[in-house]
Amino acid sequence: KEAARLFREALELRVETGNVEGITLCLAGMAQLAATQADYERAARLFGAAQALFVPAGARLSPFDRADFDRTMASTRLHLGDPAFEAAWSQGADEGLGVSDQ
Repeated sequence: KEAARLFREALELRVETGNVEGITLCLAGMAQLAATQADYERAARLFGAAQALFVPAGARLSPFDRADFDRTMASTRLHLGDPAFEAAWSQGADEGLGVSDQ
């Protein structure tokens, strides 16, 4: 619960300041946290939002963090199945792209 609270707080600050790279990194962390809590649909939405913002934000994960991100995203896909993952991921990507327009 503490990690989720801290991520929400950090995300709110990044949104207030318009720090899209920070927003992207918060979304990626929140996605991984949701996956570890077996909240796979939420994780897929957050992965979609983060992934949609990586390029426009110029955000980069370290090779280790990127490997962990990709591994957790793949695990989330396995838990949900392709159709449910794609639907949730697409919803998150659409929402994430909306953040970058602020």
